[in-house]
Formats: sequence, structure tokens, C-alpha cells
Amino acid sequence: MLKDTVDGTFTLAKQSDVIANGEQANNMQLVAYAKGQAVTNDASFEEVPLGQDIPPLQLIEVTGDIAAITKAQKATGRTLVFDNEVFVESEVRRVAGFR
Repeated sequence: MLKDTVDGTFTLAKQSDVIANGEQANNMQLVAYAKGQAVTNDASFEEVPLGQDIPPLQLIEVTGDIAAITKAQKATGRTLVFDNEVFVESEVRRVAGFR
């Protein structure tokens, strides 16, 4: 497992781009994401077998009922990867990641 940090001053879209670029460049996929120290987010990645597709990660700010969000994502074929507090634009926000 590889651990890294992502800048918590970034927008959620920018964080998603940083994670996606790291996944593709290193043939790994994000398996955990949470608020770290000093406005950074801790990201944990697992290696993906060479040639295996890495489904796109969708980061969603949770402003309501996570069960409803999860149900809506499940209807599109995505499953919940994590649901944690993270830094977004230097503020703590609840974010869920789906694949």
C-alpha cells in the first residue's frame, strides 16, 4: 500500500484530478481518503494488476443524507469507497468517494 498526501487548499475538482493522475501514472487506485494534518488529506492507494482498468473515482461533497447519495450512485453502478471529513479549499468538509 502506498500512502501520499493531497493539498487540502485545492478545490474538490482539483483534488479529483490530482488523485486520478496519480492513479493512472502509478497503476494504483485510491482505497482510503481522510483529513490529515496542516491542511492536507491523507490518501492510501493499492496497486492494480497491470492492464486492469481503474474505474474513475467520483468525489461528492456530502451535504445531506449519505444513504440517499449512496443509493443514487449505486443506481449508476458505483460503490462507496470512503465517506470521511477532508480538507477542501482549506475548510473541513464531508466527502464521499465512489467508483
